[in-house]
Amino acid sequence: MTVRLVLLLLLWVPLPALAQPTAATPATQLADVGEGHLSVALGYGYIENPRVQSDGANTYLLPSVSYYGERFYLENTTLGYSLYEGERVLLDLQSKLNEDAFHFEIDGLKNVLLSEVLGYAPIAATGPLEPKQPRTDVSRRLSYMVGLHALMPTRFGNLSFGAYQDITSVHNGHELQAKFNRTFTFERWAFAVEAGLTYKSNELLNYYYAVMPSDRDHYQRHYADDNRLSHHLRLITKVPLSERWNAVAVVEYNGLAEAIQRSRLIEERSYLGAFFGFSYDF
Repeated sequence: MTVRLVLLLLLWVPLPALAQPTAATPATQLADVGEGHLSVALGYGYIENPRVQSDGANTYLLPSVSYYGERFYLENTTLGYSLYEGERVLLDLQSKLNEDAFHFEIDGLKNVLLSEVLGYAPIAATGPLEPKQPRTDVSRRLSYMVGLHALMPTRFGNLSFGAYQDITSVHNGHELQAKFNRTFTFERWAFAVEAGLTYKSNELLNYYYAVMPSDRDHYQRHYADDNRLSHHLRLITKVPLSERWNAVAVVEYNGLAEAIQRSRLIEERSYLGAFFGFSYDF
């Protein structure tokens, strides 16, 4: 499997999550205990790259993997362990890939989890900048984050909050996430929508997006907390065609934080990702 496939995989959620959650059942735990799920979607997927002079990534194959135990669960590249389950809140210990490294030029990798990626994007320095050719020879590593994830099911949908810290000593930064999602189920198909905000710390942004010490100084002096907020909107649909075959579609919009937009290697304020195809459930 290549990094390009992992990049598209980050758009994906296991298809069982398109069922309607209840107040006592999180969207991440709708499968029976001890049940695993594997599906493979064939079609076309593409995600834009906001980096200067960079092509997006595409794939024709997209897997979805999930497993739910008594407390442990796996959803693609996300691992979780249930700490508390109440009627109004569910608290998990959760780990996941940090996605910032995927904005840059990526070579193939042989393992989906923890591996190196190549590329870079910086933050603007203090004062006016003279025109320069963007650097493309700077390498950065993929980081893995661990933290707490709280899910609060409501009558309107699921509200979740997450706080994650780098445990791979790549940048030692952290990020905070807030999401709202809702699933609509009909007789023959399901449709889900998710909106979210992500806050990234100085350490994380400096590692991936700053080139020189002056960039970091400018960032710390001039960026307020709201300048570090990125946002996204994701739409997912699944239409069963037979017992095992489904028509599936995923579309995601990502708006980059102002701190990321000011990077000298980032030329877009937002980027899109999508996948359309047919999935087979094993």
